[in-house]
Amino acid sequence: MSLLYFHSPLPPAETGIADYAFEILARLKNHFDIIIVDDGDCRPAADALLLPTMPVTVWRDLRRRSSRGIDIYHLGNNRFHTGILQRALGHPGLCAIHDASLTGLLLSSPNLWPAFQRFAEYDLGVHADRFIAARERFEMFGWQDFLVRNLGMVADSALGVVVHSKYVESLIRRRHRPRHLFRLNHHLAEEFRTREGATIADPRVVDFLRDNGSRVKLATFGFLTPPKRIDWLVEATRRACAAGADIALILGGKAHPDTKISEVIRELPRDRVLVTGYLSESDMRGLMCASDLHVALRFPSVGETSGTLTRTLGLGVPSVVLDHEAFSEFADDHVVKVPLGGDTAHWLGDVLLDFCANRAKYQERAAAARSWAIEHASLDRSVSGLVEAVGAVSRESRPASNLFRDLAREMLSCIATQAKQIRLEGRIATPEDLAERIGEALLINQAAVAITKACRAEYVSLVIDPHRDKPSSGRSRAVYREVDCARVRKAVLVVGSVDLQLCNIDYVLEELGIERFDVLLFVLLPMTVMGRPVVTGERAFDGRVPNCLRERGSTAASVRLAPCSLAYGEIAAKMPREEIEVPLLITACEALI
Repeated sequence: MSLLYFHSPLPPAETGIADYAFEILARLKNHFDIIIVDDGDCRPAADALLLPTMPVTVWRDLRRRSSRGIDIYHLGNNRFHTGILQRALGHPGLCAIHDASLTGLLLSSPNLWPAFQRFAEYDLGVHADRFIAARERFEMFGWQDFLVRNLGMVADSALGVVVHSKYVESLIRRRHRPRHLFRLNHHLAEEFRTREGATIADPRVVDFLRDNGSRVKLATFGFLTPPKRIDWLVEATRRACAAGADIALILGGKAHPDTKISEVIRELPRDRVLVTGYLSESDMRGLMCASDLHVALRFPSVGETSGTLTRTLGLGVPSVVLDHEAFSEFADDHVVKVPLGGDTAHWLGDVLLDFCANRAKYQERAAAARSWAIEHASLDRSVSGLVEAVGAVSRESRPASNLFRDLAREMLSCIATQAKQIRLEGRIATPEDLAERIGEALLINQAAVAITKACRAEYVSLVIDPHRDKPSSGRSRAVYREVDCARVRKAVLVVGSVDLQLCNIDYVLEELGIERFDVLLFVLLPMTVMGRPVVTGERAFDGRVPNCLRERGSTAASVRLAPCSLAYGEIAAKMPREEIEVPLLITACEALI
């Protein structure tokens, strides 16, 4: 069987994608030899599935040395996916995009602000600076962040992309250039195909259901984020109750702080509203079965589709959705659709009143939706589609790329060509002088200048002394610092041929900040011309770069110089006057997040 590296949060992580991935793995392991790449909390799920795990550090080292196998990355819009996103950009694979935006992930930590800038620049181009500046000046509403999808880097970098809706499939095809694009319906978990054996263990939920047994139980499920529009749902409930409806509201999930749930629900009677907090799978299933009507609202729509909606449909619960983006794809005879507009809460209130008066009509829709979900959203269908997707990308011979990777390779070609034309004349006083003169000579390549100008970037040379410029031991960088919008987008680093992981590159990242670069070009000179003899046992550059960088190409070149022109140390007196070829190793790297 083929080898598959699986990157995803898994239970007990409190995210729906963890449950989705666990269900997929239970069937997918029959088709592939699977290794779960472990961020540190995957062991319990892996043991339950009888699958091996591999620490991220071991995986990184292995993937540098072996191209065997395919990586599949499950990407969502929350903090559980930070490391997965980094790995997906560094080592391309098949990316399953579960949310139609990565903005929430990129804004989940101040440390990711440079990455948010870079992703926004990739998607918005010349308009990114204006968008970011407007955001910093509070000239935008917070929800407008999510209108910027920030999917371009992932879509263009991956070997293939998996999505769950026609809407996102169309969005990615219009805006980006994925190698392969697959659409698989969000699957219906096996236990959500039937109500048999449904139970609830949480005593708070049991008590609430008992106290409101005679009322219509209206529910929504999942992480209660602002786009779930709990404010609209509460207002609709208030309107319906004021008109005589006897409704109890269930908010089945953990509340996001920005939703301000306590303020939103304060106008409802306390005995008629329940905020459950995070629900286990069994309690969610039991509560769905106890609900009379399910409502799924999303604006702006950052969810690619809804796993909780698929589950309620599978259990035959009548559902109401917002007629917007991916939710619009559900058939009119399966769900009730509420139009998006200034009066959405009012229209939803009318639907609630209609439901209380005519339940039979809604039950007919629910039965049709359940039949559709069981047939078209089965777990077996999802697994079969994923197997086909892995097979398609495994046959791909061309390397994955994106704008920044293309630029790294173009710049590499430019300076490799320029290096052949370098002639250094006159005396060279110090190793730093040698490095600086080579760097300046490489800056005059007109093709490289044109490329960087077209990208609104700078093309500079940085001279780094591998012995002097070592990182300060024990010093920690600030967690957050404001980044100049006028970023240095390209750089040539002229360094000695020592291990970049040990000294000079660490210095560059510490002192200058990785957020200032998109492409780094290393020009490595032999230690013999840098004025310091190699000590026995000292490691030469082994080709490895830090995890925040990814090599995108390397080449050998040379420059001509007369050894006697090296005036430093005792070298010049012992060297001949004839010109010799000094070898260079040029490596191009893309900066990751």
